[in-house]
Amino acid sequence: MLRGQSASAMGERTPEMTSYIRYEDWANSHGPGGITEFDAFFKGVAEARYVIRRVTRIVDEQARLQALEPLEHQLLIQLFGAEGRTLNVNRLGDRIDVPAAVASRLVKGLEERSLVKRRKSEIDRRVTDVHLTQRGRDLCVTVWENVRPHMEYFQKLLDDEAKRIALAVFGFYVGVAHEFTDQLD
Repeated sequence: MLRGQSASAMGERTPEMTSYIRYEDWANSHGPGGITEFDAFFKGVAEARYVIRRVTRIVDEQARLQALEPLEHQLLIQLFGAEGRTLNVNRLGDRIDVPAAVASRLVKGLEERSLVKRRKSEIDRRVTDVHLTQRGRDLCVTVWENVRPHMEYFQKLLDDEAKRIALAVFGFYVGVAHEFTDQLD
């Protein structure tokens, strides 16, 4: 390549061009019945979003019946799943996708109800660690016990094809499905 000339000016493909060409090929490729892989992908996305939304609604309803707002419940779940059932406030904010200040307010309310306990980190005294109490753990278990029958019913509403498609999209989202279409075949 000559100095001052871009790869595209020389007729060479840049990584961005190659990626776009692959995307166009994928979006325009047709399978059986004239359905594009792109159409099949969005069918899968629609199915996955339906599952996510229904499950989220069911869990949120059961949390509210236990006097927990959905974000409070999500925070408790993150602590329950954390090593030692402890995370710092900033990490909790990241895990529930809210600013640290919002996470801190949620923690304060949960601590007032004895569901979590705050303490200064032993490693860095500027950091506040949050620990799930036994009462908080028990409340998570209660919510789950109430969610379970609703999930079992919802699972019966999904046919095997819908389950397979939703799982393929989830795999694609997290990078375990190398090619989305491999999962749909």
